[in-house]
Amino acid sequence: MNPLPVMFCMYKCLCIIGLANEGWFDPWLYLSALKIKCMSLGVKFTKGEVIGFDSEDKVCGSSTTAGAIQRRKELMAVKVNIRL
Repeated sequence: MNPLPVMFCMYKCLCIIGLANEGWFDPWLYLSALKIKCMSLGVKFTKGEVIGFDSEDKVCGSSTTAGAIQRRKELMAVKVNIRL
């Protein structure tokens, strides 16, 4: 089991359009509220410095019409020096 699971945000999106007099969006307030909600669900936050990433090459489906195989890197773990 990976002690540092990774949250993939590929399909998550926040979109704002303001045509006229729509108000404003405070991104710091949003991130603070998201952090508080995550902590209430049991997430533990630590401070540290990212020193590296572990990734694997993955094959995505079948080959394209040109015959090339599609590949992507999948993030497996993040190496962190935790500050105490």
